[in-house]
Amino acid sequence: MEGGIMKIGALIPARIGSKRLPKKNIKVLGDKPLICWTIDVLLEADIFSDITVSTESEEVMDVVRQYYSEKEVKILKRPKELAQDNSPMRDVIFHYLENRPELDWYGVFLPTFPFRRKEKILEAYEAILSRYPWKVNSVTEKQYCLLDFFYPVEKGVKRFFRMPPLYCRYIISVYEFRHVNYPFQLWYRYGLTIFERTYFLTASFKETIDIDTEEDFKLALSFLKKETKGIQILKEVQLNENWIFICPKNFDKIDNVISNFNEKLKDTSLPLLVLKENKIPVFYLKFLDGYARSYIASSEACSKFINDNVLRTQNTKYFSSQYFHSPIFRFLRIKSKPQEDLDLFSQNDTLGILYKAGHGSKDAIIPWNRVIWERELINLY
Repeated sequence: MEGGIMKIGALIPARIGSKRLPKKNIKVLGDKPLICWTIDVLLEADIFSDITVSTESEEVMDVVRQYYSEKEVKILKRPKELAQDNSPMRDVIFHYLENRPELDWYGVFLPTFPFRRKEKILEAYEAILSRYPWKVNSVTEKQYCLLDFFYPVEKGVKRFFRMPPLYCRYIISVYEFRHVNYPFQLWYRYGLTIFERTYFLTASFKETIDIDTEEDFKLALSFLKKETKGIQILKEVQLNENWIFICPKNFDKIDNVISNFNEKLKDTSLPLLVLKENKIPVFYLKFLDGYARSYIASSEACSKFINDNVLRTQNTKYFSSQYFHSPIFRFLRIKSKPQEDLDLFSQNDTLGILYKAGHGSKDAIIPWNRVIWERELINLY
């Protein structure tokens, strides 16, 4: 700090070269370009001594200049080698800090999150001033069961994580602040876990909407038009003597479910999974002890969990394919014997079936013919 006043900078990385949603950072959402949603809330928070857009693109620069004065938002021209798909985000940050040596703290604000809130930025600021953190991160409100995450193999899918079921939140980069001397190496030197001296902000679902695809863009538009349905109210329906079906309360196509999946329902020896693509990779789950690999089912699962390209670039395109069990559709087997209640694992259908069928091991494969895609059920609406 200089003169007793802490200086916090805001870095907005905004390259032009998105392939899944071309020029997404300057695509108009509502009444203004996407990048402006981030800049506006940072200006409204009024805690930053510097707000800088880092880009290689003249188009991005022109949009910023059109909406903001140089006093409000500075532009840092990024070398082209730092604006590729495989460019390390860490190098982009270092380039910014080299040009802003006066800073004590900095935040990294990806312009793909349009629904940040001033109140959360001010909460981070209060924590920085009074809670002694090295870092501030955001996590999801919702908790996720580790047994709901899968990766594909040739004959089916395998679980990323072993039993018993643990519940975690996602770390998501809606809000991210670091001290300029954030000591990566000191975690190990002082025997700290990776989340010590990290203050966590809880972000709502709306705040965590990250626009990377056309589907994401449509979701963001639905929030602007207030077309979202909110929390789904679920119900359970008995399909036959062996299966219960969990679904949204307004889902009325039960006969279609029975007829469409009759063959699969005849087999009670293995679970029926309702899967969808996992948009936020499991690497971003926040574990209690900070060490995710202690929960991973196998070395194969570990290789799908993370790779060098992801670590270097923080680009989600480099993650392996991942699936997540639908939170609104489930097929649960009805217990056939009262004695099964004595078995800890039989209290959960998926766990019980896997355990009894020998599918609780690290090599367990749930065959493709036991997978139903969530979109198939949504299409029945």
